[in-house]
Amino acid sequence: SGYIRDDYDVVTKVVQYIYEHYSEPITLESLSKEFFISPKALSKKIRKRLNVDLRLFINDIRVQKAVQFRDDPAYKGKSLNEIALSCGFNNMGTFYRSYARNFKSREIAEEASSFE
Repeated sequence: SGYIRDDYDVVTKVVQYIYEHYSEPITLESLSKEFFISPKALSKKIRKRLNVDLRLFINDIRVQKAVQFRDDPAYKGKSLNEIALSCGFNNMGTFYRSYARNFKSREIAEEASSFE
């Protein structure tokens, strides 16, 4: 990725990277290596600019992708679990928490069943 000159640039590049690689394992450590910045400094820049924890941000993108895929004909017949896994979630508990946070759902199981 090369040297990035300021906070705005690095966070913009990180966000772009997350959108392009959301289905892959992404950690603060992997991002710090990708963008040549210490994990502590990167975490601080992300929190300052996005006002959210990195893990929450990644999972928010993943759950938004899962909702998009729910309506995609290419995913017709796929289970909620299959869609969540294809979006980078490694367990359904994390998916449900992200879904509830993004869609403010009290009846999450009922709404999530619309996936199936």
